Amino acid sequence: PRAPDAMGDAMEVDVAGTAAAASEPPEPGAGDAPAGLAFDLVVSLEGHDKGVSSVRFSPDGTRLASASADKTVRIWRVADGACLATLVGHEKGCSECAWSKCGRYVVSASDDKNVHLWCVDPDAPAAAPAAKEDVHNDVQNDDVQTNDDVQNDDDDASNVPKERPAFFGECLRVFAGHTAHVFSVDLSPAGNVLVTGSVDETVRLWDVLRGTCMNVLPAHSDPVTSVRFSPDGTTVCSGSYDGLVRLWSVATGACLRTFRAGPGDARKKTFGNKRVTPGGVADDAYGYNSAPPPPVGHVRFAPNGLFLLISTLDGCIRLADTRTGAVAKTFEGHKNKAFCVVSAFAAVPEISTTSREGDDDEPKKEKSRFETYMLSGSEDGAACAWEIQSRRLVGRAGTPDAAVAGSSPKGDAAHDDAVVGVDYSAATQTLATCGLERDKTVKLWRVRRET
Repeated sequence: PRAPDAMGDAMEVDVAGTAAAASEPPEPGAGDAPAGLAFDLVVSLEGHDKGVSSVRFSPDGTRLASASADKTVRIWRVADGACLATLVGHEKGCSECAWSKCGRYVVSASDDKNVHLWCVDPDAPAAAPAAKEDVHNDVQNDDVQTNDDVQNDDDDASNVPKERPAFFGECLRVFAGHTAHVFSVDLSPAGNVLVTGSVDETVRLWDVLRGTCMNVLPAHSDPVTSVRFSPDGTTVCSGSYDGLVRLWSVATGACLRTFRAGPGDARKKTFGNKRVTPGGVADDAYGYNSAPPPPVGHVRFAPNGLFLLISTLDGCIRLADTRTGAVAKTFEGHKNKAFCVVSAFAAVPEISTTSREGDDDEPKKEKSRFETYMLSGSEDGAACAWEIQSRRLVGRAGTPDAAVAGSSPKGDAAHDDAVVGVDYSAATQTLATCGLERDKTVKLWRVRRET
C-alpha cells in the first residue's frame, strides 16, 4: 500500500541543471553507485500460439493479462501461473490490453480495428449465457462513473450489468470506429473513459457506459503508437511515429502541449564552455537543424504526473517535464531500433531491521525504504533497469552481463525474441515480461534490491 506514495516521492527528481547533461551517460565510477536490482525467474507462462505484445498486472497484482498476435487475451494467476481465462473474440491479433482500476474488467486493442471490453470479475459466474445477447446493450451504470460522479465520488468505478450478471470471460462491449489497426488502449482511473490510439493517426476518446465515441482527435501525421491517461484522469498523452508527443484535455479534446520526442540528430551545440542538449520545445530556440525526431514507441506519465517517460526508436528513453518538454534525464543501454518497446516505473523496497540500542529483548522493527527505478524491454530478449536519479543501468533480467550489477544469473532465462512488453507490480514486487514470435512466452520475475 505504501509503494505508490513512495514512488511519487521518489519521482521528485532534481531537474535543476540536468537539462544540459540529460543525454550524457554518467561517467564510470562517478558518485556513489546505486544498489543493483536482481531478477529471479519465478515462472515462464506458455499458452499463446504467437508472439505476445503486451502484459499488464491487475491493480492488486494477483492476476496478469497478456495480449497476443494469436487474437486472444489470457488472464493468469500470478501465485501459481495458472491460466484463468482465454478471451476469444477478436478477428485479428491483439496489440495491447489494460485493466480497470477495480480489477473486474479488461480492455483489449486489436488489428481488427476494434477494442473489446471483457468481464474478468473473479466473483462473476463461470457459465456462458445460453443465448448471446447484444453486448452493446449489456453494460449498465451501476459502477461506471459519469463525469458528474467523478467530481463528487472518488470511489472506484467498474461496469456491472443490471439486467443480468456478467459472465466471466464475456465480451461486454465492442468499440468500433477506427479505420485501421488499434495499437494502444488505456482506461481512465475513474473507469468511465477509454482512450485509443490507431494506425489511422487518430486518438479517440470513448464513453465506456454508452459505448460511443466522445471525441476524434486528429492527433498525429503518422501512426499513433501509445496513449496513456494522467494519474488524475484529466489529461491523455499520445506518442507517434512522427516523433511528437502531445498532451490532450479529456474534457474538451484540446491539444494542450506538443513536444519533440528527442533531437533530430545526435549533435550538440556548444555555447562557450557549456554544451546544451536539445530536447522538448527548446530545440528551435537553440538553433538546431529541423531534422525529424526519432519515432516514439511508448509514452506514459510518471506517478506524480509531472514527467513523461518517452521511449524512442533510437535506443533512448527520456524523462521529460510535462510543462515545458525539457528533458531531465536520458537512459541508454537497451536495444530499441525496430519495435515499440514499453517502459515502466518500479518502486522497489529495501527492508532494514532496527531495534532499540542496548535492549536485546526488544522486538525488532522492520522499516521499508523505497527506491524508484525505470524498467524497459529490449530487443535482445532482456529487460533492463535504471536507477532514476543516477541514470545508471543497474540490472538486467534475462541476459547476464558482468558489467551490470544485479544481472540475472541464468542466461537461458532470457526470451528468445524481442521483449516489447513489461509491467511491474508494486504489491508483489514482480516484473512481467513477454516475447515476440520466436518466443511466445510470458515470464514472471521476483525483483529485489542487492545490498
